[in-house]
Amino acid sequence: FIRSPYLQHAVINAYDQMLPDGHYPLYVIFIEIDPARIDVNVHPTKQEIKFEDERIIYTFIQAAARHALAQYSIAPTLDFDQDPTFANLPAFIHPHKEETTVTTGFKVMPSKMNEVEKQAFPDWKKERSSWPKQDEISSKTFPELDDADEGLTVSTAFQVHQRYIISQIRSGYIVIDQQAAHERILFERYLKHLHDKKHHSQQSLFPSTLQVSPGDAALMQDLLPEINQLGFDIQPFGKDTFVIHGVPPELENQDERKVLEELIEQCKADQADLKLNKHEILAKSLAKSNAIQAGRKLSNQEMRSLIDELFACQTPYLSPAGHHTFVTFELEELARQFQRPQ
Repeated sequence: FIRSPYLQHAVINAYDQMLPDGHYPLYVIFIEIDPARIDVNVHPTKQEIKFEDERIIYTFIQAAARHALAQYSIAPTLDFDQDPTFANLPAFIHPHKEETTVTTGFKVMPSKMNEVEKQAFPDWKKERSSWPKQDEISSKTFPELDDADEGLTVSTAFQVHQRYIISQIRSGYIVIDQQAAHERILFERYLKHLHDKKHHSQQSLFPSTLQVSPGDAALMQDLLPEINQLGFDIQPFGKDTFVIHGVPPELENQDERKVLEELIEQCKADQADLKLNKHEILAKSLAKSNAIQAGRKLSNQEMRSLIDELFACQTPYLSPAGHHTFVTFELEELARQFQRPQ
């Protein structure tokens, strides 16, 4: 057997943040290769070898690991209750044969929810692009409840302890952690801004200044181009001082200095994570600083938007830190808890 930190990185990358911080997968990989394409004289005990083209091996191993994870449905899928509006979607007419589905809806109150069948994560975004926009969906899709229904105005979702969002799925119900979900949404949004190099900045009438320690000033200088790509307009002003001329529109009513101070602290903490590049460190840090916190009451529209945006993400099931964004509970489990026949 051999050990290879380089190939181990390929396996860990294949998990794409499915593992919490500090956790690593247990794995064994069998590689069959022409001996002429390796060099065994790189380690005294022969436990490390050098491949002729490590990049190709890296790509193959990463692809194989991702295939294995998808094959055994490591990433959960959800299917929302079907509405006639979506009856002609290709996903319903020709469903994916290999997908593993979990259904969603909410029948604890007299209503009928949307039913949208999503395919396995690699394919569902193609279908989502053809769905009607939210303002195109009839109000009958989200019927209002009577006053007797404990003050709830819609049956699609409701908030518990201003921390979790609960909604029905056909097999039971889903519980979403609003903070973890919003962190995932912001993380992918910020990564896209950094990749596209397109940003919008809300200019301040009265620019403020931020003074930091020499060490933090060096970090700010290093991250400044990327920070400005996210919608900030910050310029150096002296040795350890920066002038904040503008902020992203979503931060207009926040204390920009506090946001940047938290961003610096998060970046310093995340720099130890070798799996993250500069863009990921910055996006993860800013997402954590700006996400909806537990304890904030959300309107029905905010809950709907959060759910829609979460399941439009490439990796909706985990926060950037590797925590679950949602969990599902089956009707069968509820029946067992109430000692009812299956």
